[in-house]
Amino acid sequence: MNEREKQNGVDSHILRLVLKGLHNPKEVIRHDFTSILVSTIACFPTHKQLRHLGSLRNTEEIDLDFFENVTHMQIHRRQRAFYKLTQDLQLEKIRIPNGVLLRFVLPLLQPYLVNLSSSTSALSDASLALFTQIMRGAPWKKYFPMLDFYLKRLRKESVNVNHKAIIRLVFKFPF
Repeated sequence: MNEREKQNGVDSHILRLVLKGLHNPKEVIRHDFTSILVSTIACFPTHKQLRHLGSLRNTEEIDLDFFENVTHMQIHRRQRAFYKLTQDLQLEKIRIPNGVLLRFVLPLLQPYLVNLSSSTSALSDASLALFTQIMRGAPWKKYFPMLDFYLKRLRKESVNVNHKAIIRLVFKFPF
C-alpha cells in the first residue's frame, strides 16, 4: 500500500468515524474518540491534516499533552488545556491551519460553550476564549454559519453563553 492509498483510507474511513465521534453529545464517547484521534496522529504522522495536530501532543510530559488534558477527569486540567492552546495560538508558538482547528479542536470545546453550570463556568470561559481565537482566523464561509447557529440559539433560549459567543464572534471578526 503506497502513501497515497494510506492517506485516502485514513480520510475516507478512520477520520470520518473519529469526527462523528467527536461530535457525539455524550462526553464518554467523545473522550474515547479523542483517544482514537491521538492514536491516529501517532500512526500517521505525515498525514496532511494530522501532522499539524502532532504539535499538541507531548509524550515526554503527559501534563503538557493537550489531548490528555482535554479528556482528563479534572475540569481544571481541561480548562488549562484550552487556555494554553489559546495563548500558544495568539503568540504563534504553535501554527495550526484554521481548517484543522475547525475540524478537530472545535468539536472538543463546543459542548462547553453551550452547557453552562456553576461547576463548569471557568471551563466555559476557557473554551470561549479558544473558540474566539479559532474563529478569528476563520474564512467568512465558516464564520457565518457559526454566527447564524448562535443567533438561532438566542431566539430559542436566552442563555448568557449565547450572548457571550455572539459578542465575541462579532467583535473578533477581522473586518
